[in-house]
Amino acid sequence: MLSRPERRTAAFLVALAVLSLAGCSALSPGGAPTASPTPEPPDIAVTVANDGTGAATYTVTFGLVPGRVDAVRETTVGGETRLVENLTARAGANLFRPTDVVAVDPVGDLDVEGEFTLRAGDRVTGTIEDPPRAATLFVYARSDDRVVAWGSADCGDDESLTAVDFSVDDRGPGLSIGCTFRGLPESGGRG
Repeated sequence: MLSRPERRTAAFLVALAVLSLAGCSALSPGGAPTASPTPEPPDIAVTVANDGTGAATYTVTFGLVPGRVDAVRETTVGGETRLVENLTARAGANLFRPTDVVAVDPVGDLDVEGEFTLRAGDRVTGTIEDPPRAATLFVYARSDDRVVAWGSADCGDDESLTAVDFSVDDRGPGLSIGCTFRGLPESGGRG
């Protein structure tokens, strides 16, 4: 029969053996607990479309801004500049449909990923590979003389952006997004 200190030592050794057999390590070589690696952000599937039935043609531009976009500068037909702020108050899809805007510019560095001129029925699908962590996708559609719609898409601090669908049709623009908890399968759309 084992004494109480011997039983504790034996129990500790058995527990350590079970952890080792399971492929787990309670201690790193330095004696500190090991940390799981942070998963890389997933690629972002992007679809832009002109789902209209008429003769309207739109030029759609999209790109990434590192981090979250809190404000966008709009330039109006009259040359006035105005700031649309507080976009990060709610993560998700933010879509705007201005009537008097000729240019938009997110506050932050926009890395343009694509620009396409789309006639009625045109659709372009692609992937943004290796996006920066916590990036915001910014997208806008122009007719010949105006910005007809713009939007930003982000999934907040706990999720990663996985998909963005932006379209313009006869009823107006639409923006939907897909998010996933970091390291888990896709959790569905928002927006």
